[in-house]
Amino acid sequence: MKRSILTAMLSLGALMPLAAVTPAQAQMAQSTTQTQMPNGNVRTTSRTEGPGGTASTRTVDRANGTRTVVRRQTNAYGETRTVQHNRGSRMRTVCRTQWKHGHRVRHCTKRYR
Repeated sequence: MKRSILTAMLSLGALMPLAAVTPAQAQMAQSTTQTQMPNGNVRTTSRTEGPGGTASTRTVDRANGTRTVVRRQTNAYGETRTVQHNRGSRMRTVCRTQWKHGHRVRHCTKRYR
């Protein structure tokens, strides 16, 4: 549900007239790539970069019909949040990386949807 809200917000920003576009929106860059792997998998990567950080989504569609989606967000301070979800499984892995006491610390939790 969160992804559909984000998609709707991005599409609304794309439909705004040029006079109403803020400087932050003008600096955002988006790119999407799709790669066919030798084993038959298809990897789709989309990335959005802005002044507040980056967000990327990597989707791997396998030949046997399963899918893995990994969403990663990085803020301006370098802290990241990663969510991985496998289709067919109700398990979701959420990892956060933060800067603490001079080094990066990673915390991961597994949740059921």
